[in-house]
Amino acid sequence: SFKPCIDFSLRLPVTVDCTSTPCSHSIGDWELEYMLGHRCQLDTAVLPNGKVIIIGGAEEGLSGLGTDPNADNCPENEPWIYDPDKPAGQRYRRTGAYSKYVRKYHAAHVMTRHGDLLVSGTSIAKYFGSYHLADFDITPWGTAEYRIELFKPHYILGGRPAWVFVPTMISYGETFTVKVASTPAGVNAVVLGDPSTTTHSRNMATR
Repeated sequence: SFKPCIDFSLRLPVTVDCTSTPCSHSIGDWELEYMLGHRCQLDTAVLPNGKVIIIGGAEEGLSGLGTDPNADNCPENEPWIYDPDKPAGQRYRRTGAYSKYVRKYHAAHVMTRHGDLLVSGTSIAKYFGSYHLADFDITPWGTAEYRIELFKPHYILGGRPAWVFVPTMISYGETFTVKVASTPAGVNAVVLGDPSTTTHSRNMATR
């Protein structure tokens, strides 16, 4: 039988002070927080609004391939959002969005320049059990999943600025200007993001 994945996360607060050179930092104490349920083999990405999205994974088992007895089981198809600015016990929330494709081991996603996520892959899209198997459209191609999806966070659905000018290259420490034709109500900030890809749980270079 499969064992449940962990149902908690650990957080280590780090405070960085760059009021003087070189920057200094201080490290707090580990914080344990329970998630919304059991989940492992997931992928995460930092969104432009500073929140973290959790995609794919499984509710039972361990890392594994094929029909290994310890392979991950019971795939999770609802993304969660982790808000680091919320108090403990309120940082995880459900999105209410569900995928019909399995995303577990070797799945990957990449943030596009629009701020949405291109979600793809997994090497174990067959031969698993699930308490809600009817929710999934099982791949017709071997054991791998080749179909891709586009996940649009809620902020994509609102008004977006219309860009007129954006510099193609800037130097480190340089001040630069961008121009927009119009700014929708409620838009008062710009976020620079690294459109990097994530697989095997996280990308440590995410900025």
